[in-house]
Amino acid sequence: MVELPQRSATVRSAVGGLVWIGLVCWRPSSPLDVGWARQLLLFSPLVLVPMVVRLAERSGGSLLERRLAGLADWLQLPAAVALVVSIEVVAQGDFVAAVIAFPWLVVTVLLGGVGLLRVWRRGRTPWPELAVDAGLVFLPIGGGWTLLHVLGEQPLDFKPVIVLLTAIHFHYAGLVLPVITGLSTRRLPGRFSSLVAGGVTIGVPLVAVGITTTQLGGHPAVEALSAWMTAAAAIGTSILLFRLVRTDGVPWAARVLWSISAFSLFGAMVLAALYGARAWGNLLPVSSGQDGNVDEVINWMRAWHGTANAIGFALCGCLAWTIAGRRMAR
Repeated sequence: MVELPQRSATVRSAVGGLVWIGLVCWRPSSPLDVGWARQLLLFSPLVLVPMVVRLAERSGGSLLERRLAGLADWLQLPAAVALVVSIEVVAQGDFVAAVIAFPWLVVTVLLGGVGLLRVWRRGRTPWPELAVDAGLVFLPIGGGWTLLHVLGEQPLDFKPVIVLLTAIHFHYAGLVLPVITGLSTRRLPGRFSSLVAGGVTIGVPLVAVGITTTQLGGHPAVEALSAWMTAAAAIGTSILLFRLVRTDGVPWAARVLWSISAFSLFGAMVLAALYGARAWGNLLPVSSGQDGNVDEVINWMRAWHGTANAIGFALCGCLAWTIAGRRMAR
C-alpha cells in the first residue's frame, strides 16, 4: 500500500472521533437500544478505519495498489461523515439515504481491492500476513451490508437488526480483529500464533455461513461450531495481546491499552461462545423472554458483546499499536 503520513491518519481519526462524540451527545441511546448499535457501526468508519488501514500498510506494492489506497484515503473521512447523515438524518429506505451512503461502499471496495492485490502479488504467504490482508478483503462485505441496512432491505428474510449486526460484524470482527491478530502474530511468531491467525481468518466468514445456515433452516450445530471456533481463535489473540504487554521498550500507555484490549476481547468472545450454544439452552445471564423469544438476548449481546468489542478491544487495540509504533509490525 502507499505509505501515508502517520499524522494524516491520526488527524482523520481525531476528527472522526469528534463527529462521533457529537452524534452520541445529539442522540443519546441506551446500550440496549438499536440506536447504540447504529452508533457502534458508525464508530468504525469515523474512528477506527484510518488507524487500522495505517497499521495494515506495507512498503512497496504495485502502482495499482498505491492508487487504490490513495483514493480510499482521500475519500475515507468525507464518506464516513456522509454515512452518518444517511443513517442518522435521512429516513431508512429512502433512495437519497442510499445515494449518500454509497461513497462508503466505494471506500470499502477500494480497500478490499488493495487486500486482494496484495494476496495475488505475494502468492501463498504465512497466516499472519494473510490475516492482515484478509481484514481489508472482508471490509467490503461490511460496506455492502451497511448499504442494505440504509435501504431497509432484508435479504433471506433476516430481521432488520440482523442486517445491522452483520454490517457491524464485518467492520469489527471482519476488519479490526484479523489486522490486530496479524500484527500480533508477526511480533510473536510460532506455531500457536499461526494457528490463531489461521483460525481468525477462517472463522470470520465461517460465522456468517453459520448464521445463514440457521436462517435457512439448517442444523444449529453449524452456527455453534463456527462461533466456538472463531471465539477460540479470538481468545488466542487476547493471549497474544497479554504477551505483548511484556514487550521491552514499549511506552507504558501501549501496555495498558493492550491489557484493556485483551481483557475486553476475552470477555466478548466468551459471550459469543455462549450465544452460539443458545440452541441447547440460554447460558447467558439474561432472560430469553416468553416462548423462546431471543430479542432480549440479542439486545443484551449487542450492548455488552458489541460495546466490549468496539471500545474495549478495537479502539484500545488500535491505539496501543499506534502508540507502540508501526516498526513493531514489521
